[in-house]
Amino acid sequence: MLSAILTLLTACSLVAAGPLTNCTSDQFECQNGDCINGTLKCDGIKNCVDGSDEIFNTCYNTTCAQNFFRCNYGGCVPHHLTCNGGNDCWDKSDENVFLCAGEANVDERLAAMKGSCSNFYAFECKDNYSCVKWSQLCDGHIDCPKGDDESPDVCGASICPTGSFRCETGACINGKSLCNQNIDCPDGSDEIPDICLKRELTIPDILAPTGSVEAAPSVWRTNSCPLKTEQGMRVEDYFSEFTFRPDGEVPDKTIVSLTCESGYEIFGANINKCDNGKWFNEVDLLPHVCMRVCDQSPIVRNISYATQCVSDNAVVDCKQNKLMKGTKLLVNCGPGFRAKSSANQLGRHSCNENGEWFVEEPNPICEPICGVKSSQHPDITPWSVTIFQRRSSIQPDYTFRCVGTILTPYIVITAADCFSDMFVKDSHIYYTIAEGNHNIDFNQNEDHGYDLHNILDIHLVTFNTTQKAALLTLVKPFWLGALVRPICLTASQADIADSSLQIASAGDFSKQQLGEGQTVYENARYTLTHFVASESSKYNIAAFISAINNEIAKTEQSP
Repeated sequence: MLSAILTLLTACSLVAAGPLTNCTSDQFECQNGDCINGTLKCDGIKNCVDGSDEIFNTCYNTTCAQNFFRCNYGGCVPHHLTCNGGNDCWDKSDENVFLCAGEANVDERLAAMKGSCSNFYAFECKDNYSCVKWSQLCDGHIDCPKGDDESPDVCGASICPTGSFRCETGACINGKSLCNQNIDCPDGSDEIPDICLKRELTIPDILAPTGSVEAAPSVWRTNSCPLKTEQGMRVEDYFSEFTFRPDGEVPDKTIVSLTCESGYEIFGANINKCDNGKWFNEVDLLPHVCMRVCDQSPIVRNISYATQCVSDNAVVDCKQNKLMKGTKLLVNCGPGFRAKSSANQLGRHSCNENGEWFVEEPNPICEPICGVKSSQHPDITPWSVTIFQRRSSIQPDYTFRCVGTILTPYIVITAADCFSDMFVKDSHIYYTIAEGNHNIDFNQNEDHGYDLHNILDIHLVTFNTTQKAALLTLVKPFWLGALVRPICLTASQADIADSSLQIASAGDFSKQQLGEGQTVYENARYTLTHFVASESSKYNIAAFISAINNEIAKTEQSP
């Protein structure tokens, strides 16, 4: 008997003592340790410097006098101060639009709530697609994808029935759900540790069945699952599409879908379930499930460059649409190109935390290798191409028209007479370019072995009103290499101020192909000097250098 009494006295002393405090019994201790008069707690005015006398944790179970209005967080203000245009509750709940709606505009408010929903429903969600009933409003369960059916704006004016618990948002749940270790309020306010630990500090809970005294718990645990989200992650209820706040709690048995905001990419499973306080796929909700990524760099699509990407010490495909933060992009000159300067051979870039490619070292300036034949294929002229014309719009039969010379990966020069049959608008679609020198006609739907290129534009340029050339721009560039590369153009060709320069040369060129280029070999490379304009003349390429440079400027890429 004495032992039981001593045990009871011990328990009572634990309850009475509570945490160490310097405040008297008629005072309230603020969270920062200050003491204020106990009557000032939850009076609608923040008397504590830190405002802790007017927060939900302190005021959640306050009962206001009849002539007082209970603020949403639990504070009490004189009733005559409601709907006076001023915020007397710091959470503005005394000016809630539904609370203050007079008889004249209450119907207008209700109609606005219902929106375009039928009379069967009372509330239209913000997504403009979902509707909920009166019974679903402020019931503690989220029915709108954005949770607006349980928001303070809607629920701040609600009155909870006797025996229920009022959530911080204003929603009402069964009073027995308070501190039951399952989140029932949409904002989780029924399981706030500061509230639930104080409720645990009672004699029946402290006294064990054996009569021994157990210490009150120091940590409040629930069956909910914590979100370990980082920037960029979005976690939604799989069925209602409600978005949980970052670093919040997900109720037990809830299935969630994980998505990433723009600029992030998800790694791991995108569906998970909270099961008795643990995630079914625990690893998939660890930090970094949404990784900052960079879009594919335009450098990768530049034919003058060869690229390599490295992430976590492993080579990855640079052509992926998204590359993870920290990926290194290495850039050097691609096949058929060489660096203009020996001092700048390699560019370095990295995907930074902002999802942008940061330039560590600039890319080399790469120029095409021109006028060089392959020593393994000396009989092949790599800058020669063939232009074929489609015979009709119905059958894809192509016939030989002329030859041309590659000037850049995008531009070919040939004789203007090659296109004397340009009889309709958009005639360029009736022509195609084949790599190499060929004269055998073909059908596009049959095996022909030609590497074909579509023409984007045919630009006829004129010098001195009589001499003409055709500059062809490709839709997609030539991929340069030993068997496909441009001819060289000398710098001196850009200066044609000498009036004595002979542009047109007469002669018999019937044995040569229309558009065929004529070259000279000097300094171990071939340079274009003329092209065959007709059976009786050839033109000096120098006459068209200005037009060529203009076309080159239009097609150059410099990411």
